Amino acid sequence: MTKLPEIILTSTFAVFGGVVVFVLGQVAVKFFIEPIQEVWRAIGEIADSLIFYADLHANPGPFACEKRMVASESFRRQASQLKGKTSVVAWDRFWAFYVFYWRNQEQDLEMC
Repeated sequence: MTKLPEIILTSTFAVFGGVVVFVLGQVAVKFFIEPIQEVWRAIGEIADSLIFYADLHANPGPFACEKRMVASESFRRQASQLKGKTSVVAWDRFWAFYVFYWRNQEQDLEMC
């Protein structure tokens, strides 16, 4: 019977440690990972719109004035959404330097 307090104390610390790890993981997901995913989602929507409206920008003509206005409004809306979503990201400058733009210069030259 002398081992019972030791067993209870060990299991209590294990459960408490698990709860702390879970809470810290959820905080990291909510404050860091989800906002970055929203930024990437907005970038994907902008890429989709650029491809969808490419015919209007590649072949500007006098006949598609209304379509160009719709495309312009779409790009303006998506640009403002992207700006809003990037301002929500915690430690924005850190992530911008170390995650988003941290590439090898050779890769940048190959893309040109």
